[in-house]
Amino acid sequence: MAVRTAGVEGASGAGQNVRMTDPLAARRSFVQLGGASALLALAGCAQWLGPRWIEVPEQRLQEALARRFPLGRRLGEGGEIRLDGPRLSLLPASNRVALSCDVRAGEGLLRRPVAGALALSFGLAFDAANHVLRAVDVRIDVLRLDGLDTTVGRVIERVTRPLAEGLLEGQPIYALRPRDLERLQSAGLAPGAIVVTASSVVIELVPAGR
Repeated sequence: MAVRTAGVEGASGAGQNVRMTDPLAARRSFVQLGGASALLALAGCAQWLGPRWIEVPEQRLQEALARRFPLGRRLGEGGEIRLDGPRLSLLPASNRVALSCDVRAGEGLLRRPVAGALALSFGLAFDAANHVLRAVDVRIDVLRLDGLDTTVGRVIERVTRPLAEGLLEGQPIYALRPRDLERLQSAGLAPGAIVVTASSVVIELVPAGR
């Protein structure tokens, strides 16, 4: 921990005026210098007091994600794929986030709209320029479209799968609150490692520029 020395040098100068033939006065001077050094050390560390992480509870993540839905992408000839009703859960064993949602494929893919379900998982990365957590490395586990025969369903799912992945890859999941940003700037901290626990996402804080 770096300790500012300017104040100590001033105190040391005052200490030089003590007559070394007076041992009691010299001892008092030493004690005063030690106290000043301790105060300076505390002052230098004040900005590091408090938790060295930001914890985002699962419920807050769910609410933030829900505000970004529905997601959709238009295709040629009036077609569209649409994702809605996101339901989030945390996967601490793999340090990832699971997401299930409703999926709807428009008439451009088939003669009629079809609905189904989508289940996937993704990692999290911090976008420093925009102060948000984004979904990365999206992996679809289940994509089901109801009311289709087996052959047609497989064809449509092969078309729909990369579209669904593209909708989620890089998608903002959570933006840091203004008070969190103020804390980072005033303390000279920056987000580091991201850890998914059973109940929250924890963002480690490290010295900026590290």
